[in-house]
Amino acid sequence: MDVLAIVNTVVALIQAGTKIAPIAIDGIANAKVFATQLWQSITGEAPTGEQEAQIDALLAALTSRLEEPLPLAQPGDPDYIAPTV
Repeated sequence: MDVLAIVNTVVALIQAGTKIAPIAIDGIANAKVFATQLWQSITGEAPTGEQEAQIDALLAALTSRLEEPLPLAQPGDPDYIAPTV
């Protein structure tokens, strides 16, 4: 298992929790450290500079996605309020 597979797993877990974005955003700050330490514990080696750059890019993309505004409620959503005319 390579470091990118580990990071992709971490990213997938964080993306699954986008409904709790504030907690996920706080977790992103530690995601690189977590992925790096997990990689080192599995392989016994530190990720290369190129692998760390890829980790940074994945986490930056995830952070950007989590910080996007939520879409407006749609008919059928529990918090939807129909416009009044």
